[in-house]
Amino acid sequence: MKKILYILIGLVVVYLILCLCGASSVKVERSIQINASADMVRSKIVDLKFFHESWSPWTEKDPNMTVTYSGETGKEGNSMSWVSDNKEVGKGTMTYKGTHGDTIVESLYFDGQGEAQIFHIVSAEGTGGKVSWVMQNTVPFPFRAMMLFMNIDKMVRREQQTN
Repeated sequence: MKKILYILIGLVVVYLILCLCGASSVKVERSIQINASADMVRSKIVDLKFFHESWSPWTEKDPNMTVTYSGETGKEGNSMSWVSDNKEVGKGTMTYKGTHGDTIVESLYFDGQGEAQIFHIVSAEGTGGKVSWVMQNTVPFPFRAMMLFMNIDKMVRREQQTN
């Protein structure tokens, strides 16, 4: 019985050490050139209904999901919530947090998975604009061990390729 207890304590210690070694935050970034003015691009990014109808990867996976909007388009606190029976889409909320200079800030919450901060950096470049999309979130201590074995950037890339 003592051996089993020592083994369990040893496993817990190893897991805690792995949690100490795992990443405490995750950041994924993508950029694209768009043949449109930076102002026009900004106005489309803060329009969550436009996002749902034109850009959303979740809409492609489940066009019949239930979507609700609250708040005024382009105003802080404006949000889009969705519910889907498709496990890849699930349930979540995207909320516009504000614009600071060239950066649009949103929060993205997936039910059961927590919240991530989304940043869209829009800058004029040539005759169009450059948009950089950045997703950043913190990893709670108990899940940091898993980050040693997961490549979030690769997971997002695979998600983009399936759309």
